[in-house]
Amino acid sequence: MMMKLDSEKKLIILIVVIIAVCSIFVYLMKKNNVQEQNTQKQGIELITYNSDNRLYKEKIKSSPKRVIAIWQTSVETLIALGQSDKIIAAIGLPDDKCLKESYRDAYQRIPYKSFNRLNQEAAIAMKPDFILTSWASSFNSKNIGRTDFWNERNIGTYISEIPPAVGGKRTVEHEYKYIRDMGRLFGVEGRAESIINEIEGEISKVIERLPANNQQYKKVMVIQFMGSKLKNWGSDYLQGDIITKLHGDLVIKESKFIGYEDLLVANPEIIFLMANEWEYNNLSIVYEKIYSDRRFESLSAVKNKRIYIVPLYLGQYSAVRLGEGINLFAKGMYPELY
Repeated sequence: MMMKLDSEKKLIILIVVIIAVCSIFVYLMKKNNVQEQNTQKQGIELITYNSDNRLYKEKIKSSPKRVIAIWQTSVETLIALGQSDKIIAAIGLPDDKCLKESYRDAYQRIPYKSFNRLNQEAAIAMKPDFILTSWASSFNSKNIGRTDFWNERNIGTYISEIPPAVGGKRTVEHEYKYIRDMGRLFGVEGRAESIINEIEGEISKVIERLPANNQQYKKVMVIQFMGSKLKNWGSDYLQGDIITKLHGDLVIKESKFIGYEDLLVANPEIIFLMANEWEYNNLSIVYEKIYSDRRFESLSAVKNKRIYIVPLYLGQYSAVRLGEGINLFAKGMYPELY
């Protein structure tokens, strides 16, 4: 008899738990629907850049339904916010291997996918109501066309980066602004804040574990081979800001092209090598650019094998994957913590 009562109690508890979980799920769904309905009714104002590299206030009447997403950051941000069904074209990804694994199924369902740039005529034929890009250069006459061309046709545009010509700092906080803007635009502010909280949590985890005196790995550089040139990424770009927030010290703080001699003189203990989308599938080539060059043999980072590769989507344009990027940099700077 007691066993029967115990079984009945367990069944009742299980039913109560199921009802509670379902209630929470329904509440969250309703909350997101209310947010989206409010966006539809009131519209939304976004502050972004135009093709003249000027900030302007753009009024979007309702949440977009047909989005052309250019470059990986744009695509992954919308997928992370649960808006993959709004993407009609994903441009600039070499393949889905560089995507976060949990995003790949959604990516495959996007109607049009291409690594190649989209021209204006092809974009017009797709009948978009919004165009999102992480590179300001997407909106010029040689590519998809200027922002004013699209805005005059009531098609919204958004550039998530701070254009290089502007000279502003692209920081972790700028990534938060972008995620929040997209959350407001699609009426999913709660989901956007949840992503930001996770990223902030990753930063806190690393900082809390740092030793009181962490001067051992002060000398850090982030560089990228661009043809025959060598680019140093400083504190004015996201990767530099991440290193600073992780209590690192950038040897050269200004983003600029440097000579090989400058790298030798700086002699950083740790080097992060940026890799672009054409290099994602063969990162060994990126390593070889520094390890196989005898000019760099004297570098401390080469001798101690403290060279780490950072793909653009985890360093310079990471947004919703910023947490992963933070951990990548932290592992390179403080391997003893992992």
